[in-house]
Amino acid sequence: MIAENNFNRALREAVSSELSDAILHEAKNPHTFSDDFLRKMDKLTKAEQSRFWRMTSTVPKRIAVIMASLLIITLTACSIPSVRAAVVGFIKETYDNCIRLFTGGVGSNNISDQYGITELPDGFAEIGRKESDARCIVCYQNEKGDQIVLTQSITEDHSIFLDNRVEQNASFAKPSHNI
Repeated sequence: MIAENNFNRALREAVSSELSDAILHEAKNPHTFSDDFLRKMDKLTKAEQSRFWRMTSTVPKRIAVIMASLLIITLTACSIPSVRAAVVGFIKETYDNCIRLFTGGVGSNNISDQYGITELPDGFAEIGRKESDARCIVCYQNEKGDQIVLTQSITEDHSIFLDNRVEQNASFAKPSHNI
């Protein structure tokens, strides 16, 4: 144990003296960098000093520049009549196929009329019903396990968007109203 400690101490002293000698003699040895290294360092130094580098040196600034560029490109593309017609056609096709149902100003504290499905698809039967003053839930299921869940709740103003391109339609009956 004592021999090992003496060995470790002697090793540390030898390494320390070698390193201190190397540091003292380092100033006497001239260093020369390659032309390629110096050219790259000059390029980095100049780029860092330029105004454009400071403006785009952070990620949020780069994202803002990219988004502004995309906005300008999009607006420029929409100034071309054929591109603008395609974009307007897509928006019209998307929103012409939607219906908005709005129940503005008809909220209440309880359900006065319960809605129901007038004609169930083949194979579906009612499997459960939960009713309260504020909510009515009716579940229908077929042999495959597919379910239709009809939920009715009291609401304040409410809005529903329906896509009218659906091939299968169902009608709901409300006294004196068909939906």
